Amino acid sequence: MDVVGRRTAGVGVRLLVAAWGCWVAACSADDVRALVPVSQCTNDEACVEADDRYDVCQWVCEGHVTYCQVSCEQDGDCRGRGLPDDYVFCDIPRPGEGFCNPYGYGYPDGACDQEVPEIPDAP
Repeated sequence: MDVVGRRTAGVGVRLLVAAWGCWVAACSADDVRALVPVSQCTNDEACVEADDRYDVCQWVCEGHVTYCQVSCEQDGDCRGRGLPDDYVFCDIPRPGEGFCNPYGYGYPDGACDQEVPEIPDAP
């Protein structure tokens, strides 16, 4: 195989690996569709329209941007809701604003901005 042939084969292999990586990211091992992050939401209804597993629009910890979230009060609330298997943590950055996620930050009290603007309900 000449140099051009090896380069072409190498590109093909890299494309195949990249395509496989995209497929793995979109489909979890438990055959549940991935929960794609949705930022800059303006109300809860917009989140439900984006993915019916989302139920609330909330500020992130620092209070600079909003994200659609799956609300919870404890870890057990994240089970049986059609979420990927690794969404087992309920993190609570502010009282009443728990959300399911695969990270488990375990925010200590006062770690996040507590004064954030209210997000209006859909009209």
